[in-house]
Amino acid sequence: MSRRLSPLSVPYRAVRKGASLVLTIAFAAFSGAMAITESVGGPLLAAGAVLLLVLALVGYEVAYYRRYEYELTADSLDIRSGVFSRRNREIPLRRVQNVDISRNAVQRALDIAAVDFETAGGSETEGSIEYVSFEEAKRLQREIARLKRGDDAGAEGEEEEREELFSLSDEELALVGLLSFDLRGPGILLFLASGSVPVASGLIEGIEGPVLALGGIAVLLLIVLVSWLAGIAVAVANYYGFTLSRADDELRYERGLLRRYDGSIPLDKVQTLTIEDNPLKRRFGYASLAIETAGYGPSTGDGGGPES
Repeated sequence: MSRRLSPLSVPYRAVRKGASLVLTIAFAAFSGAMAITESVGGPLLAAGAVLLLVLALVGYEVAYYRRYEYELTADSLDIRSGVFSRRNREIPLRRVQNVDISRNAVQRALDIAAVDFETAGGSETEGSIEYVSFEEAKRLQREIARLKRGDDAGAEGEEEEREELFSLSDEELALVGLLSFDLRGPGILLFLASGSVPVASGLIEGIEGPVLALGGIAVLLLIVLVSWLAGIAVAVANYYGFTLSRADDELRYERGLLRRYDGSIPLDKVQTLTIEDNPLKRRFGYASLAIETAGYGPSTGDGGGPES
């Protein structure tokens, strides 16, 4: 039986795209591109144009919702979509490797989620459904796993038995954050200090030797501090509420603070387990575990979380 997206996906998608539209209009107004509007009709005409754009955007999203259907069969996931031109996609279940659910803070408040389907041998997500209720997203994840195992249809809708393998406590999360470093922020500081920016290089040229040496030490300490603080923020955002469990022949993980991820990793697709650490983590007996599955590297596949 074909199913539709969540009705709440219409206002969410419309507001998300509308925000981009507002920014574009604001940029055009400040750049002087709206001057012609003032000469032929003033603010009233501009408001009318914005209203028409908003109505067109909402109308498009309603049409997108009405023309988007998906169906989970015994051997494939069929997706039919498209407003002006139709697109029919059939994703064989035997090729589906990971079913990942993601929700940002707004989506969690609306109880909707995006579902991504990754297939073996692909370098990108094979298909996405944006957006369904969180309950429906979990049903898709659960039913695809059941159909791939070849379980009886009578098992449909039954709750899975899960064995929790690891859970990151608040104390461990704090420790992971304190032991993490992120080099993206320091990279910006090094770029500014390299002389590539005219303003920064001009300031450096006017500083005497001893002061410059002290300034260099201060910059070095600042780089370490920024790297440490950025590492804390990234670690907490990525691994808040991290749990790893096993359901039949799959690993299931949940993690994330601002954006919540709920994914599956088939055990028969696991190719490599990589343990990474740094001197501080070794001192406290901690490391990071990355799980690489067939067809996906650590940068594009599912990553495990820190384990003790």
